[in-house]
Amino acid sequence: TAHAAVVPVDMGWSDVGSWGALHQESATDSDGNTTIGDVVTLDTHDSYVRSEKQLTTVVGLKNVIVVVTPDAVLVADERHDQKVKTLVEELKRRGRAEATQPARVYRPWGWFQTMDDGHRFKVKRICVKPGAQLSLQKHWHRSEHWVVVSGTALVTRDDTEFMLRENESTFIAPGCIHRLSNPGHVDLHMIEVQSGEYVGEDDIVRIADDYGRGGAAPEGERGATRKPAGGKVAAKAKGVAVKPIRRGPAQAHLVPAARKLKRRRKAKLAITASRRVRRRVVRPAAITPGRARTKKGPGKPPPKSPRKPPRKR
Repeated sequence: TAHAAVVPVDMGWSDVGSWGALHQESATDSDGNTTIGDVVTLDTHDSYVRSEKQLTTVVGLKNVIVVVTPDAVLVADERHDQKVKTLVEELKRRGRAEATQPARVYRPWGWFQTMDDGHRFKVKRICVKPGAQLSLQKHWHRSEHWVVVSGTALVTRDDTEFMLRENESTFIAPGCIHRLSNPGHVDLHMIEVQSGEYVGEDDIVRIADDYGRGGAAPEGERGATRKPAGGKVAAKAKGVAVKPIRRGPAQAHLVPAARKLKRRRKAKLAITASRRVRRRVVRPAAITPGRARTKKGPGKPPPKSPRKPPRKR
């Protein structure tokens, strides 16, 4: 551009590219410590201690960096703070999701944060901005329980729509087409509890989305990069040609589950068909005189009624 100028200036400069540099630019107490969050120090000097979650205490240390986040804890000598980058590369090499995904994940509609997760369950905190809504979607292998903490939620569940307010809840079954919207003027905060045989974020089939995310794209959780088999089913339903997808180790267990579900559906259809056959009413054919038959064979023709003698005149 022709509207820019460069002026020489004599001043100090720091790109604040490390925790030690951040410590130098931050306010300190009488012991030279910078403390942020719920922190208590004792006999600690010239240190940077930051806690974004629980109570953090430091005793008898000097020139250390302590950073506590919801998903990780860093403790380092301030003289080696430049090696944090090397540490992150090592975490990536080991496949740790903490190196690439923060605990709080931001989306166009708001954000969500995983509070707890374990075998067959996951607990999330979700915030939806006013006027925003999540994609119309479904899950094959998990159910969801929604509890509204504050705000107003408009819930779409299959063919029904209803409102949820503070302290109200609903249940989303596997395979149920659902959507969460915020029709109010304040943020919607809610707790989501997932349970099922698989609670990975790649178990999602998007049917409609306001932000151009289609198919079975991940909703944005740790390590979810491949599309599940549900995306292939959704694409076939729309008449789109689908290329075969190689399933990674994270999805290997989905194949037997899908086959098991398919067998259950076939068995259910067979039972329904057999019940329909039982319920049919078989109407007997019209019986013609002289042709009546029994189980033992042909029957005798009905006896002829005797004629009355003619009247005498």
